[in-house]
Amino acid sequence: MQRNIIYSPVAVSIFVASQVMLAQLSEPVSLSGGWLETENISNSQQDYCTPVEYDVIESFKTRLLAISKLQGNWDGYGAVEPLAEVVNNALAFVDAIPEYFLSHLDSEDVMPTPHGTINFDWYYGDDYLCVEIGKSNIGYFSEIDGRKIATKANTRVTNSDLSAIINSLTTLYSEDLVDA
Repeated sequence: MQRNIIYSPVAVSIFVASQVMLAQLSEPVSLSGGWLETENISNSQQDYCTPVEYDVIESFKTRLLAISKLQGNWDGYGAVEPLAEVVNNALAFVDAIPEYFLSHLDSEDVMPTPHGTINFDWYYGDDYLCVEIGKSNIGYFSEIDGRKIATKANTRVTNSDLSAIINSLTTLYSEDLVDA
């Protein structure tokens, strides 16, 4: 009886910026009768590496669309549903932030708040930047190396606010920018 062998990945690293997937292969895993069986096994790592297309901006727009469908009391504690204006402001914010910085943000770190606003939270080690988008206002704060870099609460969005946020992101990821 012939046994089919599949190599299971031990580590997969996705580099969004270069849109390349690298895989390391482990010891073979034997499967018989399972839906993963194949008769054409190759020992070439290239056969297991597939380039990944990933649109960073589109992933956040998809996340914001999901948030826009939340209804009142979505958390079971009386949370306010995000209004269309809040979601539209968040979409405009995504368009205003350079893609490099969006690529450092997990879509799970774009979250609705119980107040009907939407938070964007960037983390780098112990450092962070939080931006809260509302119907007509924005609030943000960052702490980098134990210092508050930018803080503003409940203000109308201006170009200087966007500049302060981008400057905070540049400071937050300065080590990565130097290495790039």
